[in-house]
Amino acid sequence: MATFFVSSQNGNDSNDGTSVGTAKASISAGIGLLSSAGDIVRIGPGYYPEASTITFSVDGTLENPMQIIGDPEAQFLTSDNPGEVVLACRNADGTTAGLFTKVLDFNSDDHYYIKNLTILSGAPGSTNARCVNTSNSDGIYFENCHFVGGYYIVYGD
Repeated sequence: MATFFVSSQNGNDSNDGTSVGTAKASISAGIGLLSSAGDIVRIGPGYYPEASTITFSVDGTLENPMQIIGDPEAQFLTSDNPGEVVLACRNADGTTAGLFTKVLDFNSDDHYYIKNLTILSGAPGSTNARCVNTSNSDGIYFENCHFVGGYYIVYGD
């Protein structure tokens, strides 16, 4: 099990993400580091405009779920200023990056634990927008998360 770090305030996607001082800048780059059950991505306070849907490719287990943990108090990412951890499917200037239907796509991925995130729908006003897709997935758990916008907030079958 490994822990990775993401900081919109002090990170850079060319970093390796393995320490606070070498944090990635985008959530998608941090999630891309997940490789084995029980891995953790700690995300510092800030606004994360991801230009495309974030997809997952590695499963956790019931005993060792993958963890995506926001750090609004900057408890772990101590060089960041405290604040909300906001994930949005947007361009850096805040405009939508096209008609995205999902922000997080867990389609067929299992056993994830997501905590302390605000997730903004990628397609405001769309009757097909979804904040999170959990289709064909088992064990996707959310704690202290806020979902904003979207026709479906969490969608799955």
